[in-house]
Amino acid sequence: MQKGNKWKVTALLLAAALILPAASPVSAGAKKKLVLNRKKVTLTVGKSCVLKVKGTKKKVRWSTSKKKVAVVSKKGKVTAKKQGTAKITAKVKGWKPALVCKVAVKKKSGSERPQGPANDMPSQAPVGTPAGNGGEPVNTPNGTETLKPVQSAGPSQGPVGSTPPVPSDQPGADMTEKPPAPTQTPSQVPIVDADPVPDEFFQILQPEYETGTPECPEFSADSGVYGKAFMLGMKSQPGTKIYYTTDGSIPTAENGTLYTDALVVADRNGMPNVLTAAANIKKMYISGSGYDYVPQADEVAKCTVIRAAAVSPDQKVSDVVTRSFFIGNDVKKKYAGATIASLVIDPSDLLDAETGIHVLGNKYTEWSKTPEAQKIIRGRQYWDYEGNYTQSGRDWERLAFMDYLDADSEALEFSVPVGIRVRGGASRMYGQKGFNLYLREEYGQKNLKYPLIPGDLDTEGNQIKKYKSFMLRNGGNDTEYSKIRDVFTQSMVGDRGYSVQAARPCVLFINGEYWGLYNLTEKYSDNSIENKYGVDKDNVIIFKEDEMDEGQDGDEVLYQELLSYAEKDFTDDAVYEAFCGMMDIDSFADYYATEIYIANKDWNPEKNYMLWRARTPDETNPYADGKWRYMLYDTEYAMGMYNNWDTLADYDSFSGAVSQDALFAAVIKNKSFQQKFLTAIKEIGSKNFAPEACEKKLKEYETAYKPLMDDFYTRFFGKDTWNRSQFDNAVNAIKEFVGKRYRYIIPYVENGLK
Repeated sequence: MQKGNKWKVTALLLAAALILPAASPVSAGAKKKLVLNRKKVTLTVGKSCVLKVKGTKKKVRWSTSKKKVAVVSKKGKVTAKKQGTAKITAKVKGWKPALVCKVAVKKKSGSERPQGPANDMPSQAPVGTPAGNGGEPVNTPNGTETLKPVQSAGPSQGPVGSTPPVPSDQPGADMTEKPPAPTQTPSQVPIVDADPVPDEFFQILQPEYETGTPECPEFSADSGVYGKAFMLGMKSQPGTKIYYTTDGSIPTAENGTLYTDALVVADRNGMPNVLTAAANIKKMYISGSGYDYVPQADEVAKCTVIRAAAVSPDQKVSDVVTRSFFIGNDVKKKYAGATIASLVIDPSDLLDAETGIHVLGNKYTEWSKTPEAQKIIRGRQYWDYEGNYTQSGRDWERLAFMDYLDADSEALEFSVPVGIRVRGGASRMYGQKGFNLYLREEYGQKNLKYPLIPGDLDTEGNQIKKYKSFMLRNGGNDTEYSKIRDVFTQSMVGDRGYSVQAARPCVLFINGEYWGLYNLTEKYSDNSIENKYGVDKDNVIIFKEDEMDEGQDGDEVLYQELLSYAEKDFTDDAVYEAFCGMMDIDSFADYYATEIYIANKDWNPEKNYMLWRARTPDETNPYADGKWRYMLYDTEYAMGMYNNWDTLADYDSFSGAVSQDALFAAVIKNKSFQQKFLTAIKEIGSKNFAPEACEKKLKEYETAYKPLMDDFYTRFFGKDTWNRSQFDNAVNAIKEFVGKRYRYIIPYVENGLK
């Protein structure tokens, strides 16, 4: 190792299930408003931390709500005085509201680890081992001596060995952090054959630190798939220090572990769960709902995530570098035909009771006290529960970092900062929730230039290679069964007169832990319309479920004009001609024919429909003609789903559409449209959903998805679960539906048109 031999090899130690003070993730190029470097902090009596307001050079006025608990200096240094809680407030002239950090002060503990340099760590433990920085030696199963961790009263990751907080007994309640008893360290992994850190890596090439924000640290290895344990080196500008975390949290001098020597990155599979530990499952899911399974350590595949930042002598912090390392996962075999996404996010952004997007949280606590909620809770109507995870909009978007790999080639395709939100309707109650992902300039990258979804083509048949947003869709109503219903349906009707969403299977890891199989899916937006149809995104109007999804003030008038035709007499051909002037009539006929043919129970005039148009016509583009066109999505509650009577092949969904949808009921009275609609639904049944074509496509999906579903069933329901039989049942239900549907629905339509 030459120069590398001067370094003592130490272990990268993973703290078990660390729930960190809320902090805003930082990515390269991110532009911020005023924020505190800490929103929550836990201190032991006598200890201190420094709060800073980022984004301003103006004078900050500091104050404390309880001087007996914690005091704060003019420079933001907080000192813990007495057990209790206090709020530290920072006021900046011209900025509202004030910034607040919640401080929890704990008594000194006899077992508290003395505060010393962070390089007191024991060496040779693999990445992911939740060892402490002190404690008594214990014998591990392979006979090696390691350390039994001690509890830490300070913030997670520094000192190493902190343990997960235990929530209160009530789901969604304000979770009080209480460290449980520490666990025994797993046995170490021999690394005698690990590749050394490249000698040239230790040549310090960065300039000496002078002033300003330091440069990001550099890693000796990039995110990716590795065949064995290896040594990982980091370096930063001379004069700065590197702090790192391994649980997804944002590293700082107060929050991270000081990097001193090369680290061991090793296979973490079988090691204790962190994000999926029992305490966190209790926060995330409704107790007793069947969606709150606590997986065993060997039921959650793992990778290693490391985040690092450089800190200058004057406490300026660089942008954060994030890496994901897969060792021992056999991705080529296990995830064949899929891609892999590793999302890394500050745990507080998922789990915090006030701001976490993946928990019941305080929103549930508030809602559960209402009379309406009590009725829903008594009836166990889990799909109607409210919590943090049911919130939507930009306020519930959190910054994360995504590494994206191809399983077959084991290649890292791209790394990108993204905003994430929980998505979906009733499917938000499931253990595996779906996510929307957004590229934003303020996060460091305004769009993704990559052929993300093969088969996602524009109107000229070219592969789309630019994305502003996309989805990791859990499968909706089909989440726990096969995940292929919506993907299959949309794949069969790509030639019809409406938009469809392309998709591909993607295996997700969050903070280094397996989160199941998803459908990486195109997300409809003004940008997706521009990419697919060539219509300027600023000229695009989209309405979703009777609300404007994209557009500007005044566009509602155009939509209301369209809806007004529900009150007109379509037996008058002049009315029909006028309607055709604002609606792409082929799109209208194809869209309604498809939803009716598949017997989509989860579709009506108020649910799961979208349509778009160009605001101002452009004669050079046939899709910018100012006419409304439909967008197909969420089609899985159909084709025999749940074996519901109104999703079966013999159900008269045509009459249902006429009775529920006033616009369709009006237009179908026109004789010309009746013929167009009848032709469309017959083509959809005889060509798009021809049984032989469907069986061929279903076989392709079965081959691709069924092996990938096995780990999903285990992660969310355990090794012994009835769900494993559901994939075949779902495929058989679809086959039965398409085999019978045509001979039932066509007579229903023909009789209804008489």
